[in-house]
Amino acid sequence: MLKISLKESYLVPEISDVFQNEIGTLYFFKDIVVAEINEGIHLNYVSAKTLFEAIKLFYIDSESFGYISNRINDYSFSPLELGKLLGHLPNLKLYSVVSHSQLNTMNANLEKRFCKVQYENFTDVYTAKTWMSYTLLKKRDSA
Repeated sequence: MLKISLKESYLVPEISDVFQNEIGTLYFFKDIVVAEINEGIHLNYVSAKTLFEAIKLFYIDSESFGYISNRINDYSFSPLELGKLLGHLPNLKLYSVVSHSQLNTMNANLEKRFCKVQYENFTDVYTAKTWMSYTLLKKRDSA
């Protein structure tokens, strides 16, 4: 599976804003945020707080948005804390993981059990973004 960072993709012109810190990088689109967590990080409620506050601030006036975790780096994450983290984003409607290895896919399937919003797993960021854009549009049209 090809690991591609968003900054190396053809999606760059669509990026509205970028937030970066020692934990990782967030790429903001109109209604989708793509997160790329840095190598070796242990992501938990405390370490992810600044990322989630940046997301909350960017989408504060948005009715709904989606989150894509583009797992191009190896890092650890506690799936038990997923619900607690996502609870701070009431307008988050979709969550997806882009897995680049069999282990990432297995971990994503475990995480899915703890996620309170619609969750899908993909092998590339382009398909994840296309699915998410379409599904968000469909949800808005049916509301």
